[in-house]
Amino acid sequence: MSPKNLVMALGLVIALSGLFIPMYTARFTTSSYTVPGGEILEVKEALNKKDRVVGFISIRGESPEIAFHIYTPRGKVLQYHVEPPYVWLIDQDVVVGRHNFNFYAREEGDYTIQFDNTNYTAGKKIIMKMTVMPAFLGIHPTNLFLVLGFGMVFLAYLVEDIIRKRYVEVVPEEFKHEGRGIFVWKNDPKVRLDLNKRVAEVHEDMKRLGLRPKSKWGFYYALRNRAGLE
Repeated sequence: MSPKNLVMALGLVIALSGLFIPMYTARFTTSSYTVPGGEILEVKEALNKKDRVVGFISIRGESPEIAFHIYTPRGKVLQYHVEPPYVWLIDQDVVVGRHNFNFYAREEGDYTIQFDNTNYTAGKKIIMKMTVMPAFLGIHPTNLFLVLGFGMVFLAYLVEDIIRKRYVEVVPEEFKHEGRGIFVWKNDPKVRLDLNKRVAEVHEDMKRLGLRPKSKWGFYYALRNRAGLE
């Protein structure tokens, strides 16, 4: 495998890793709360800047309605749900509803998750499942791995392009055999190649002369065959 293809493959592996590795650095929590009728329950969650939070709450009770708010450390409403949740189960007169939430922490501090049951007389049981995915160097891990991975792919193409511009690409037909395995470049008779040497030595000579074979192995053996060298 060529260095270019190796770097590209490594870059793609790093980029794809960004879809899975964050899950290994994430923090998973499951909490259960009871909110009596007519009361408010608040839960604090300490977050770092740019943490990503994904989760849901399920609400069990005679009815699934409850006002659900998320506040930033400065008291600004980040998310709120006052509409009835999605009802996904009714079991023996107990209704279970669900609210999803998803946000990025714009600042570091304690975020407040509030369950407001003041408009209802019946108590509610809340189960909250939450995943916190931390940022690294101020960048979310998924974005970081994607940037690094695709950056390596771009770098591989860039380096390949620089190499192509630095060296003149040649083919066997551009060389004339003078005899005894010595070939002269038709565009510049001063450029001479000795095909009695090993393939690695010939390619080193070409690099020193600013040349690059279009096909590394094909170029070498095509000239040797023309010279009658085994």
